[in-house]
Amino acid sequence: MARRSPALQNQRRELEQVLAELETLIPSGQWEIACRSTQDLARTIHHRVAPFRSDVMQREASGSFDSQRGTDHLEAMRWLRRVSQHIRQTCRHLQQVHDGEISADQDADQEES
Repeated sequence: MARRSPALQNQRRELEQVLAELETLIPSGQWEIACRSTQDLARTIHHRVAPFRSDVMQREASGSFDSQRGTDHLEAMRWLRRVSQHIRQTCRHLQQVHDGEISADQDADQEES
């Protein structure tokens, strides 16, 4: 089961730690630190995907993982990466609203165009 993977557990713990930090940083208006933390997390997870994928493929090739277990692990890592990217983007958009760069009801995607 993917949730028992030490590598995935480490990623999950890092994600949980950043979320816990955000609970303190955002209400106190520390947007720069909050966004840097989410950016660092997203970057870290992104850089770990390729080595993780390679490890899973090697385990499948050696027979220590069947294809379903390998797929579950890869899907879990992709999910962690997507979540970390969404958290990073959300933090950035909230910071822009807080700083008055965009209004709360303005579509942030239009600002990037």
